[in-house]
Amino acid sequence: MKPRQIFANGGRFYVDTWEDPKLQRHLLSLPGVKSPRICLLAGAVGDNPSAIEKFYRELGGYDCRLTHLNIYNPVTMDFADYFAGMDIVYVNGGSTRNLITVWRDWGIDQALRTAWEQGVVMSGTSAGMNCWFDACITDAYPPEMLPMTCIGLIAGSACAHYNQRPDRRPTFRRLLEEGVIPSPGYAADDDVTLHFIGDTLHEAVAAKPGMGAWRLQGSTETVIPVRLLD
Repeated sequence: MKPRQIFANGGRFYVDTWEDPKLQRHLLSLPGVKSPRICLLAGAVGDNPSAIEKFYRELGGYDCRLTHLNIYNPVTMDFADYFAGMDIVYVNGGSTRNLITVWRDWGIDQALRTAWEQGVVMSGTSAGMNCWFDACITDAYPPEMLPMTCIGLIAGSACAHYNQRPDRRPTFRRLLEEGVIPSPGYAADDDVTLHFIGDTLHEAVAAKPGMGAWRLQGSTETVIPVRLLD
């Protein structure tokens, strides 16, 4: 039985051409298979062609098999069977609210849960980090950070880009303390990924030094050790 895994990236999974794509390599190693099959879900940006092209450009140089599911022109309605044929699902950043709304309407949330339980690695950045938790805070309405419920593979709440926007940290802490979103809270800076195995945080990994991750319980914020990838 394959372990259930989630690779939740706080930001900057894709990097500039002169940077070492450490997080990409690490993700592709997680299924433990040669030439893993990886599917992009880019609904958070409306399946924008530029986001799809970037996925193929960024990962096309690795020994892996790339595909994407365009929810606005799906190749199948049997999403559970489709995802079961993958080794990794990668969820693009964008609007968490729009992403979750579309997933629920199409039943993709339940299909992803089934695939995760079967050992398909779930991953993503920003909205693709938030989506796996019970809840998150999101800037889908840019003037303010708002709470919302997500698909609940991981208990608790998420905040991506923790080192961006000065209102992220205080808003996340306040909503956790008030019980608006459930504890524990998990926060990650850009360049940091939280790797869950089963229901437990296995480790936090980073592509560059100085980036952080935190676990919040009520008003208590605890630093999560971060391993710098080679």
